[in-house]
Amino acid sequence: MKVRSDQLCPLCQQEEETTFHLLARCDAISLTRLNHLGLYCIEYNDLYNIRWSFLLKLAKASARFL
Repeated sequence: MKVRSDQLCPLCQQEEETTFHLLARCDAISLTRLNHLGLYCIEYNDLYNIRWSFLLKLAKASARFL
């Protein structure tokens, strides 16, 4: 794994890379999010209603951790 000095999301280069950004807001994986969860974007409070296994599948499908 490469150590990065910037905090921008390497996928979209638009916002700080956080877990919430990746799972809920990153534009670069919005179609992947739609295919896995049926949503383009997720609100923070909606994360509680999504099964963690679906979120894990979304994270893996994002190819961010290869």
